[in-house]
Amino acid sequence: MLPTGLWVSNNQPMKGMKVLLKKSNAAASRRFRGLVVWMFISVAIFLQGCGSAPDKRTITGQVRSEDGSGLSGVRIEVYRLTNADNDWDDMRTKAPGTGTDKTESLTFDPRGNSLLGSTTSDESGNFALDFTSDRSEFNLFLSKGGRGWKYLFNKPAARVGEITMPREDTLQSLVAIAAGQTVYTFAAGKSYYISDDAYLLEPVENTMKVVFEKGCMIRFKDGKSLLIGAKGVEMNGTADEPVIFTSASTNARSGSWNTLEIGRTLGDVPDGVRVRYARFDFASTGLSVGDASTVGVSNAAFTSDEFAGLSVIGGGSLTVENSVFSKMTRLGIDANSQTGLCRFSRNVFRNSARGAASTGAASAALDSNICLSNTEFGLETFATPDARLRNNFVRKCVTGLLLNNTTASVSGNTVETSSNIGIAFESSRGLVSTNTLTGCTYAVAIQFVQSPPGSPPSDMLNTGYGVSQNNLSSNSVAILNTNPKSFNVTSNYWGVANPASIITIASFLTDENNQPVTAATNPVLSQPVINAGAR
Repeated sequence: MLPTGLWVSNNQPMKGMKVLLKKSNAAASRRFRGLVVWMFISVAIFLQGCGSAPDKRTITGQVRSEDGSGLSGVRIEVYRLTNADNDWDDMRTKAPGTGTDKTESLTFDPRGNSLLGSTTSDESGNFALDFTSDRSEFNLFLSKGGRGWKYLFNKPAARVGEITMPREDTLQSLVAIAAGQTVYTFAAGKSYYISDDAYLLEPVENTMKVVFEKGCMIRFKDGKSLLIGAKGVEMNGTADEPVIFTSASTNARSGSWNTLEIGRTLGDVPDGVRVRYARFDFASTGLSVGDASTVGVSNAAFTSDEFAGLSVIGGGSLTVENSVFSKMTRLGIDANSQTGLCRFSRNVFRNSARGAASTGAASAALDSNICLSNTEFGLETFATPDARLRNNFVRKCVTGLLLNNTTASVSGNTVETSSNIGIAFESSRGLVSTNTLTGCTYAVAIQFVQSPPGSPPSDMLNTGYGVSQNNLSSNSVAILNTNPKSFNVTSNYWGVANPASIITIASFLTDENNQPVTAATNPVLSQPVINAGAR
């Protein structure tokens, strides 16, 4: 029935009625649409909250002493795993197989991470720790006076079981070695405190081996060192129980303790040094090795060390792989004068002044490393007659790859956003091929730097040398030459119609025939090289 005052003719509402009904229907439609949108947004917010809101977590366990009795008064702290930043994740996505995937557990230290919660074990050694987090795995840190420290890595929020904390031993001065002792062991899971410079010397030269078992921890008083003279040294950590060398200070900083030194100044020349799953934090130099016939480092972490994480001088071969070097005041690896092969493979060098340097090796192979945000350079070879730099990924380093007085093959590398030079040849020669360089001030620089004095100019012209088959687009200058030799840069993709527009040659240069230095650019590639760049 129509409202009073309205009438119909031929069963049709009057004109005014049509308008009223249209307005009423439109308003209802708007209200309905608004309700649907509101419900949709509410559901989306609810679902998003369900996916990312922190969950309630509980970790329980029991701390015991060596005799099995409960250990009371142990402080237990839980920390979220260290997150790799977006740059690192993106680099691994772009170049799978480069770097190492162990950064979270390798670089953890409770003095530089966010605490999620803490508790203390009761008189029976039991503990229960409640907290909230959107992650399912965590690192635990346990400490007690006289017992030292203990780390538990990548543990789920559940019962972790029984945790044994042996009494901590103190080492200082000349460590006692029994006559005829052939193995000196740092026991698994045990903590050691270096209260003064400690010397661990074999009684008869080249007869004793020193072994660091999984999970042992060596804590250093500020400024102190552990010096080892032995036939060989082994560190046999595991992913869950690495060997740890760190500062005993709760306010640790770069350079808090001095170094672990093997053979360098003690007159002993170790046959071999093997490091597996070990960490060196807050040292002046984490690990110093001299004249060993072989040094092998794998799955290790060097963080916040002052001069260098790893320093190796002299000796035979050096291999460093699947390891992390971060927050170095100077550089990650300082390798000098190896008579054999110096190889760095699948490592991460980040947030330091320099990544890694190989100096004077008979040959060097630097493969599939990641270098990120280093303020001087990513990787360097110096005075090396045979160097190979392949499939490395470098981002946000002032200079990416530095070749100094070196003959090198540089292939398959990616260098992005270098604020100075992507690949620098200083008084060097070689072939630069199938690389991708973007966002650099100078993609490739060919320079004459007499270091050491008397070194020859760079040679990038003769057969087998030059810059070829690279992606050189999107750089301020593709090629910079300040070297008195003409050079070969044919068959590159430049990203511009005229390569000469992004090639800079110092105007005062003349070659050995007193002729102006030139660059051969043709042929020019019309599209990027398919396989260029780290992979």
